[in-house]
Amino acid sequence: MGAGVRAALRVEASEHCPVARASATTGAVIETVDRIRSPDGRLVAEFTSSEPPATLPDAFQIVFESGSRRVYRAGHDPASACPSTVLDRHDCPPHDLVARDGWLQLVFHARSTDRVQSIVTALRDTFERVEILRLVRSHLDVTEEDFVVVDRAALTDRQRECLRTACRMGYFEYPRNANASEVAAELDISAATFVEHLAGAQGRLFQSILDP
Repeated sequence: MGAGVRAALRVEASEHCPVARASATTGAVIETVDRIRSPDGRLVAEFTSSEPPATLPDAFQIVFESGSRRVYRAGHDPASACPSTVLDRHDCPPHDLVARDGWLQLVFHARSTDRVQSIVTALRDTFERVEILRLVRSHLDVTEEDFVVVDRAALTDRQRECLRTACRMGYFEYPRNANASEVAAELDISAATFVEHLAGAQGRLFQSILDP
């Protein structure tokens, strides 16, 4: 068994992160973001784009230009609420950053799932929309495709309640200890409504498992 976890998260951060705001303003996908530390100790974000400067936030300045390609740079306050600085404060700096439509996708490595959970909790304290895309635990005998994580926030409260009740009553056992009508009665809904909630929940779970 190896040690460590590789996590991929998606955070709606256009109000806090200049790179995410740039992607929201221009509609461009910013795939390569470099975070470097300047001589005075400040964090600096750089990315390359063909977007004209007028469409980018004022915080960005052109530091190199070749044809239509420009390298943009903006200062990055280490004390800000940007998702990447949240990771820094948990000693898990981003390994990869991608910005699209105001969302920032971050890939990072942590020593344990507990550390990942702490990061997700800290992000959700500031950002309304945080999604867990993938969680891979180190292992010598399996590939990354063998490990996925399901973000329960993708399910509605009613879907979670239906799944919880169905599991408790043995709906998923073989043979079943309860049928759809019995579970629905426990939930005080119709059998058709229960089946609808169950199908929606299963669809979202299967999508995460089969195509993370």
